[in-house]
Amino acid sequence: MKKVQIITAVVDSERYNESAKYVFADAPDSWLCAHALANGYVVVTEESYDPNIKKKVKIPNVCRQFGIRYIDLFRFIREIGISFR
Repeated sequence: MKKVQIITAVVDSERYNESAKYVFADAPDSWLCAHALANGYVVVTEESYDPNIKKKVKIPNVCRQFGIRYIDLFRFIREIGISFR
């Protein structure tokens, strides 16, 4: 199961503090990343990648680690062709 793979990688990482690891394991973010990994989906998030963060496991950090494509809301809107007139 992809969630186990993602949680194991986060828990084994020395990057994050212990409370960040436990919060991520219980958060929907871990399921979202696992679902995207398992199905080749793109994750839409307003979070940004932060290589130095320790207090929170951010979606873009996990996506980069596992090769999951992620985009922000504005890129999503452009890619699906929504226009505001």
